[in-house]
Amino acid sequence: WVFFRPRLSSASERVRARFKTPSPEQIQSKSIHWWAPPRSDGGPRAPARPPRPGREAWSYPPPLNPHDQLFQPMSAARLKEAIKQNIAPLLFAGSLAVYAITRLFALDEFPINFFADEANQVVNAVELAKRGFRDPLGGWFPMYFHLNAFYYPDIAVYFHVLTASLFGKSIVVARATSALVTILAAGAAGLLLKQVFRARYWWAAVLLLAITPAWFMFSRTAFDFVAMSSLYALFILFYLLYRYRSPRYIYLALIFGAATFYAYPVAQAAMGLLTLFLLISDLHYHW
Repeated sequence: WVFFRPRLSSASERVRARFKTPSPEQIQSKSIHWWAPPRSDGGPRAPARPPRPGREAWSYPPPLNPHDQLFQPMSAARLKEAIKQNIAPLLFAGSLAVYAITRLFALDEFPINFFADEANQVVNAVELAKRGFRDPLGGWFPMYFHLNAFYYPDIAVYFHVLTASLFGKSIVVARATSALVTILAAGAAGLLLKQVFRARYWWAAVLLLAITPAWFMFSRTAFDFVAMSSLYALFILFYLLYRYRSPRYIYLALIFGAATFYAYPVAQAAMGLLTLFLLISDLHYHW
């Protein structure tokens, strides 16, 4: 202790001297440079090094002024406007949560009957995964699947591949997969009202879709046209964003338009006619 105490004391004094709080005069002079070590004889520090080209000498920031706008209480009008701007996304998230709960609760109890068309998608998904995403003829990633004596487009089979592989085959898993896909349609409806139509209560579209009787029943099933409707809603969203916001949305519109085309047999004729009508009506925009 006799040996180490003097050395520890001198070391602590050097540290305190190095990081000693500067005086107000030193702060105002803006000449404090911590890299300049104190002199052993107690003299002033070494002169400040000139700043590098393109850089300003480091200095303390000015003290905060308590009369700045940052410290002033927010007025009632500004507070109301801030709440109005930030509450809409929260209401949108809450609406999606309500929509998801009403779609995932007691799926094996309502609708009361489970159709063969619902089970067919899961069976095709399991067989597709066993074949390594090949059709019976050896083609990669087929879009058409066999049903009775026909081949029909059903891209929704790929949604069931992951869930059936992870959770097995059951009524709840099949319908929950389709119900989760419909959340995309609900979100697309809300964003369409916000980004394109500039509606004030755009988040309410999700709740309106949640209480629609026909959609409430069919969105709780695993029919293939449920996925088609969700993909079609995304196609409409991105096409209108392409028309009224930015041309870069055309790529997403083409992707979801093609997905809708391969989602349901009737959708092929509908998407063909819709594409023709959109080209004619928006001809002045494209060219």
